[in-house]
Amino acid sequence: MADGKTTIDEKALKKRIEQEKTGKKEDEKKEAPTKKKAPEKKKEKLEERLMTIPLRDAWATKRNNRTRAAVKTLKRQIAKHTKKEPKLDKSLNQKIWARGDQKPPRKVKVRLAIGKETATAFPAE
Repeated sequence: MADGKTTIDEKALKKRIEQEKTGKKEDEKKEAPTKKKAPEKKKEKLEERLMTIPLRDAWATKRNNRTRAAVKTLKRQIAKHTKKEPKLDKSLNQKIWARGDQKPPRKVKVRLAIGKETATAFPAE
């Protein structure tokens, strides 16, 4: 050992000491195989439109069903004007239901994002 030759155990010991100093293990040095990324989908072009939709028809129903009727009226109007499947954004739904089931708003301003298959309604403000 003194003549410059080291045994396998001494090499392993030196390697382990270096790893402890640097805080890296032998397994961590190897890079994990990279995953192939999925091709990015092209964003569909959305047409935007502002509308004021009257909800007065909802007030003709029973007092406890007015807001449900207002949501149905809103979806019916969106489908009528866009010929797409209507979807309501969470914030618009909360705005309609803010005063409870008995007192929906008389009219609502919405911003429509019209895609290929759906028309999503957001509050205009």
